[in-house]
Amino acid sequence: MIFKIILLLITLTILSFLIYLLYTEIPSIHEADILSGFIQEEIPEELLNVQTLQFYQNMRFNHIPITYFMAPECSQQRLSNMNLATSMLEEKTSILFRQINSESNADVKVGCDERRYKEEGVFIAGHGGPSLIINATPWSVIKKGVIILFTESCDEIPNIELHEMLHVLGFDHSPNPKNIMYNISSCDQKITNDIIDELNRLYSQEPLADLHLKNVSAVKQGRYLNIRFGIFNRGLLEADNVEVSLYADGVLFKTYDIEEGIDIGAGRYLNVDNLRLPKLSIEEIKLVADPKNYINEINEDDNTVILRQVE
Repeated sequence: MIFKIILLLITLTILSFLIYLLYTEIPSIHEADILSGFIQEEIPEELLNVQTLQFYQNMRFNHIPITYFMAPECSQQRLSNMNLATSMLEEKTSILFRQINSESNADVKVGCDERRYKEEGVFIAGHGGPSLIINATPWSVIKKGVIILFTESCDEIPNIELHEMLHVLGFDHSPNPKNIMYNISSCDQKITNDIIDELNRLYSQEPLADLHLKNVSAVKQGRYLNIRFGIFNRGLLEADNVEVSLYADGVLFKTYDIEEGIDIGAGRYLNVDNLRLPKLSIEEIKLVADPKNYINEINEDDNTVILRQVE
């Protein structure tokens, strides 16, 4: 009799464990809990809705010095003028330039024959401009530029070279006839303070990556989580070896490695189903991009999203 009672107790214990296991491990028997969270948009106000002098907002190269190559057909006078133009910009701003002899490695290619770069897709702005731009809102990152010099500059100032280099740096024409960016050149034009101030503002930002979580959504069923999220780089440099970690009530339970990194203006979406949580009852799920702070970023305040159950 005692043996039967013990056997019954053991059987009931096993059945109870199996029922609990089914309850915790089978998502379909649980009502789906929709999780929602606030995604912080931390783009500095000075980068948004600015009255820009440029083709697009916040156009800049993501490094200094900015290198330029002078094509062999350019005369010594035009070389001297370009060197003087870049020196004048260096004196008035925080930008540095360097002439190099490698056409393929140069940021800016300077030619003196319109046939030389006619297939380069030059931005339509006089005879020079960016030829490759990456949209990494709020930045417009200039990767390459082209200048073609047709006419001679004034003796007093290398106005043509200045005008075209400023086009490469993203500046549009100015309505001010005394501005070097006026669409008709003259020898009394100047690099005005608004151009100098804008260049100093743009290049005061250290070139860094800037990770940002977006479009985050999740559904919890029992002990399992279905989650969708995107991670994007809206900075000035590529982000290498990116990690995104997930925490349940402060406990790390999953890390995703994006070893190939995320390029400027690019991003990745991750869709994960049936991700097992560390426990059944969870109050919040936290996503953190670059949890170990290995990546230097423009803004570290938008790397975290906290999800809670929608009431």
